[in-house]
Amino acid sequence: VLIYSPTFFKYVYESWLEGHGRYPSTGFLSLLLAIHICDEVSVFGFGADQYGNWHHYWEENHLAGAFRHTGVHDGDYEYNVTLLLADKHKIRMFRGR
Repeated sequence: VLIYSPTFFKYVYESWLEGHGRYPSTGFLSLLLAIHICDEVSVFGFGADQYGNWHHYWEENHLAGAFRHTGVHDGDYEYNVTLLLADKHKIRMFRGR
């Protein structure tokens, strides 16, 4: 079990997401934690599928990406930050199909 400090949530939300969305997704929080504590970080399967839908890897969700309408997470902004980290060679990103 891993419990994030509320201070880390606030740091990621303000410093990395610049206030986009209501709060960071767990995937983005995990990525940022890994960047802070690991020497090398590789990510697999981040981003939208071929139809532009975002979903959890463990579920068959026909309403994938519904959070875009709620504003809970700004997946596009998180993904753009993730791409920037890959472009700057801070992470290795392995895109799916």
